[in-house]
This record gives sequence, structure tokens and C-alpha cells, in this order.
Amino acid sequence: VWKERTFDGDPWRIGDTYFTAIGQYGAQVTLLQELKEAAIIASNGTIPVPHLVEGARPDNIGRVPIPEKYFTVIHEGMRQAVLPGGTATGLDLPWVDIAAKTGTAQLGVSKSRVNSWVIGFFPYDKPRFAFALVMERGPVGNPVNATAVAAKIFLGMASTTPEYFRSEVPGKATTTLGH
Repeated sequence: VWKERTFDGDPWRIGDTYFTAIGQYGAQVTLLQELKEAAIIASNGTIPVPHLVEGARPDNIGRVPIPEKYFTVIHEGMRQAVLPGGTATGLDLPWVDIAAKTGTAQLGVSKSRVNSWVIGFFPYDKPRFAFALVMERGPVGNPVNATAVAAKIFLGMASTTPEYFRSEVPGKATTTLGH
């Protein structure tokens, strides 16, 4: 119905479903929605309330009713994306195991510009943090994409705040996303 109203009576086709499923065509999300998605995946289904200040830990708002075995598959796939041959190999860092998912949205009729994004979580074995980053309207073929920027951010963090990359914070109880 949405497509018919939006595109002058053009009906929905199975190809529209395929494109939407991979984030093309009718999919529209915000960076905060993608960050929340990464946190839900990292925590095996706990739906967090996003917060920007450490210590501001509002209650979670529930769980996604998906069996844990499916989250395990998603975790493994997101880790594979970071390893050689994946789309996020720039995040294959020696000091932390990261799991990530990348995406590129082509813009305009000429498709000469793209939005590049990456979401993920770390440390892979005991997730504590989720992240999301977008580079808007970059030129097609630009080697400085969202994954490259995220790697530079993590490199800076490794020298200034290495405690973020440990599975456990010394002197504190182990924390996980959503708790």
C-alpha cells in the first residue's frame, strides 16, 4: 500500500522485498536506531534504553523474543565481517576482538555519493559496548569510509582509554550491555 501511494500506483513486487531486506529501497533508519540494534544483538536480545553518560543506567525495556541460538549465528557472522575477507577488516585490531556490520547507501540518481556506515560491538567474547558510525555523502570509491574512521577512533582510544577494550574493568563487576 505504501509503495502504491508513494509511487503513483506502482505495486509492490518480490524484488522490492529483497532490496528492502538488505537495507536498500524502502529502508530508512537513524544512527541511534542502528546503535540500539547493535546493542540488542550484542546482549542476545535485551532492549536497552540508550544513554550518553556513564552511570546513567535506566532500566531495560524488555527482550526481543528470538532464541539465543540465532543471536549466536549473528555474532559469528558479524565477527567474520571483521576478519580477512570481510567487509569490516579495518576493525581487525590486535588489542580487541570486534564484531561489526557495514553498509553503504547510494544517493541520488547518479549514485555518485554514498552514506557509509558501520555498527558493531566489543569485546566480542563479553560485549560491553555497542557502536555506530556514519559518513554521510562521501564520494563513491572514497577509501576513507565509516570503517576506516571507526578504526582511527579505536586506535586513539587504545592509547587514551584502553580499559574500554577489556572484557572486565578492574575493580568493577563484569558488565554487559543492557544491564
